[in-house]
Amino acid sequence: MAGTDPETPIPSGEVTYLFTDVVGSSKEWERNSDDMHEALRIHDEVIRTVFARHGGFVFSVAGDAFGAAFDVPLRAVAAAVDIQLGLSQATSGSVSIAVRAGLHTGESLERDGNYFGTNVNRAARIQSMGRGGQVLLSLQCANLVSRDALDGYSVVSIGEHTLRSFDDREELFQLLGEGLSADTSTETSAVVDNLPNPATRFVGRLDDVAGVSEELRPGKHVTLVGLGGLGKTRLSIEIARSVASDFSDGVWWIDLAPLTEAAAIAPAMTALLGVGQQQPDVTEVVIDRLSDQRALLIFDNCEHLINGVASLVSSIHSRCPDVAVLATSREPLGISGEQVWPVRPLSASDEAVDLLIDRVAERDAKLDTSAWNRNDLGLLCARLDGMPLAIEMAAARLQTMSPLDVLRRLEDRFRLLRSRRRDVTDRHQTLLAALDWSYDLLDEQEQALLNRLSVFGGTFDLEAAEQICSDELVDSYDVIDLIASLVDKSLVTVLRSGDSTRYRMLETVRQYARTHLDEADLATLRNQHLGYMSRLMVETNVRWNGRTQADFDFAWHSYSSEWDNVRDAVAWAVASNDTDKCALLLESVWTYAFESFHFEVGDWASDALDMAPPPAVAYAMVALKSRRRRGRAMIAEALEVVGPLDKPVGGASLIYQVDEGMKAAAGDRKGAAEAAALALFHAPQLGPNDVAYQEAALADYLSVDDPARAAECAASVYRYLSGSTNPMRSIAMGPLGFYEATSGRPAEGYELCAQGVRLAGQAGLDWTESMATVAQARVAIQYGVGDPDADVSAALRRHRQKRAWYALWFLISEMLPWLRSSGRDTLADTIEHHLAANDIRGGESPIGSLNMTRDDLIDRILKDLEDGVTPAT
Repeated sequence: MAGTDPETPIPSGEVTYLFTDVVGSSKEWERNSDDMHEALRIHDEVIRTVFARHGGFVFSVAGDAFGAAFDVPLRAVAAAVDIQLGLSQATSGSVSIAVRAGLHTGESLERDGNYFGTNVNRAARIQSMGRGGQVLLSLQCANLVSRDALDGYSVVSIGEHTLRSFDDREELFQLLGEGLSADTSTETSAVVDNLPNPATRFVGRLDDVAGVSEELRPGKHVTLVGLGGLGKTRLSIEIARSVASDFSDGVWWIDLAPLTEAAAIAPAMTALLGVGQQQPDVTEVVIDRLSDQRALLIFDNCEHLINGVASLVSSIHSRCPDVAVLATSREPLGISGEQVWPVRPLSASDEAVDLLIDRVAERDAKLDTSAWNRNDLGLLCARLDGMPLAIEMAAARLQTMSPLDVLRRLEDRFRLLRSRRRDVTDRHQTLLAALDWSYDLLDEQEQALLNRLSVFGGTFDLEAAEQICSDELVDSYDVIDLIASLVDKSLVTVLRSGDSTRYRMLETVRQYARTHLDEADLATLRNQHLGYMSRLMVETNVRWNGRTQADFDFAWHSYSSEWDNVRDAVAWAVASNDTDKCALLLESVWTYAFESFHFEVGDWASDALDMAPPPAVAYAMVALKSRRRRGRAMIAEALEVVGPLDKPVGGASLIYQVDEGMKAAAGDRKGAAEAAALALFHAPQLGPNDVAYQEAALADYLSVDDPARAAECAASVYRYLSGSTNPMRSIAMGPLGFYEATSGRPAEGYELCAQGVRLAGQAGLDWTESMATVAQARVAIQYGVGDPDADVSAALRRHRQKRAWYALWFLISEMLPWLRSSGRDTLADTIEHHLAANDIRGGESPIGSLNMTRDDLIDRILKDLEDGVTPAT
């Protein structure tokens, strides 16, 4: 049988796998190690030469066993024959090499030049059934080989056989002909592994299977580390099946969960390995049995016997060079040579949803899940932290409840999520039991710190943990070591980004840990958390308003990292009626919240209005999300609470800023100028960015009535812009650009607005970018610079995309003269009708309302601007 020597890439799609192995090599090494060196050198040379000639891609070499992939089945068969013919004469002294070969064809799963999955494992299992000189084929491979192309060789069925780790029986075929064994008997199909056979389908985690399979070679050790319920056991089974072909002497599963002491581990292994419990040292017997084997040991659930497992595995590594170890644990074994592989939660948007749907269908194939909203399922899986155990329990509930029903009841997840399957271990019958298993293994200090860390609403850093969670039981100097221990035990996760290190707890763990705190302890922690977050946010706001890029970067990271903690801190300030700290938090996050479009602060402020007394700044925040009449009432109440002030107060500046914006929107430039002046008076308490913004706004308002004062304000803004590298300086560029245009320099004003758009966009300042976009469009249509149609279209699209409506109505109102002057009266009439019908120009603000009508109007404007409008005659 002749082959070819094609230049081919790594085979993909449908692939034929060919595995070869030397039969009886261990005994030959014992009898004649000197000649075996030369014999195996010849063996390797023959196999590699044949594979190269037939276009085989070698992806696995383990000792004297080879695995190769071919894109054409006949080439794989030809390679198997040529290997047998080439090795039939390969002898060295008294050594004769006998090789068995197995082939199977199926869809490939490939990663980084290696294959994994059921099909590659099936080919390896077929090879293991062979005897020296045999070539065995699966039904799939045999059906693809043309009998006419075999040149004197024939393929015959040798009946059905049971392959290791496969439940179904496989019909095998043998290739007969010159140079091949005519013996059609096979090696016994007795099971040489004891892997569990899960009743459910394995879903997701293909990257984990491929990655660990690549690491797990003879002599290697990988530990799957993760919290209980993340699916470490199920993953280890799939990995073991994927790599089983590399371990000719067996794959052995050792479940440690039932064992209560380390001394019981070795005796439990003797029955698996077929050796007697010879005394006095059972461990020595086990190691002797494994010393010359190529086997894989899987130690499942190591955490409660961690020291004993670590000692045994270290001894195995030192004396059993071809034995690999795969361990599952909630913390690493901590020994030399260990490769730790963290098992993460499933991705809520895809893998977790796939698992949920699969398990629901498995329980009730008639249940129609097609009507379920996948976004709802994704949200449910996210609330379950992507934990397979929780997802499987939720699947049981979905037989009688909708996804939204389960979501609404998740606050009591430990009662809701309970397994009714009889084959589930006691510690996995409920989420609570699974977490109890981990919690009970902690010492007193670890338990105390874990409970206290539940006060954090999101991620946290070491400093916060030290300041909030330490006392006489947990010294602040011990916190770093205790967190490290909780990380090792998979109860806390490390998040690294550049030079920053933060930590987080899964929401399930957080809720569990909080159940161990009584009301008094929890209140104390929340007060400490509130105090810490208030101080941190004040510091962050100072940096946000600083003059440098470094200040801005620090503040952005702090705000974004701590946002969930700020939410919880505000909620506790409201619940405990701490008006001062609530005001500090709301004032400190105000600008960032709007720049990043975290408009939920409006809801926080609404809740704060129920306090006695409410913080004045809450009225201003609520005003921003209210229709005009209510918004004005909110501002009036805020100003009444603030009262007359003879010295700058930061919160007052924010209130006057909202007052200014509302008056400007109503066309009251004089009132807006008065409010802007008051906002400027108080702005120094916020920082130079707010001062510059208010000066620029005031310059715009006074450009006609008081040009000298306006010029002074503008000059001050320019001095600030020249001395600042903080991207927040862009907040002043829009109003300053409009001032320049009003003062007779429209081209300069237009360019200044454009600079504000670019700078804010690069820094992620969504609100400022939106305002500068509107300012640029307003300058364009009022002064005929730039490209008015394109600028207006860009502003409309930008604001609809970001749902930033506040400034949009300035633009839409001001478009009317421009549209009429350019002959687009029909479009102008449509806009005027919309404004009048919704009482926008004279009364109610459209913010947060009229979405459908507003969007329809914007669609109409965009269509007319971008498609071209025939001027009215």
